[in-house]
Amino acid sequence: MANKKVEEKVNLGKETVEETKKARKRTRAEMIRELKREASKIDIEVMNLTNGSFIYENGYDSIRMNEPGETAIVGLDLLLKMKNSPTMRKLFLSIVDIYSDEYELKDVLDILDLTKIYNDKVLTLDYLDEVLENSTVDEFVGILENESPELAKRLCQRAVYLAHLNEFDSMGKRSAIESKFNNAYIFKSN
Repeated sequence: MANKKVEEKVNLGKETVEETKKARKRTRAEMIRELKREASKIDIEVMNLTNGSFIYENGYDSIRMNEPGETAIVGLDLLLKMKNSPTMRKLFLSIVDIYSDEYELKDVLDILDLTKIYNDKVLTLDYLDEVLENSTVDEFVGILENESPELAKRLCQRAVYLAHLNEFDSMGKRSAIESKFNNAYIFKSN
């Protein structure tokens, strides 16, 4: 448990008194307990990473986004309910921001067990498109090989979607995707 010193100056009329206190850094377990306790009060911005509409319904809880890249604000409590669903793990839905002064995006990814999938990145459609459009073939191959399998699959799905719209034409990157997923017909139309 790491401690850090916090200096506080207290003004008492003409005198200024300096106090040094030890502030204790929260452990991971404490942070997780706090996040779960405060989950209904923490708003999270999520983005639709699919190539169409995204709809999630479970009882009274629902998320509806009609367009790729559309965002919505949901409570952390809803995301905790979705924690073990493929929706989060397969990156149909991406966590892009947290509205809290006390917690950071990495804390939310940690409590949802998504840290390895996100690998310190904010995954948005703009990020996926940037990788597809502006990386070199070698950089792209490295991303497919070194990033999470879930991110590689989402990049592949985005590339196929853009190719059908005639917006992705890199033969080298197409070849890398076909090789990675061992499917020479990934970009073929039906």
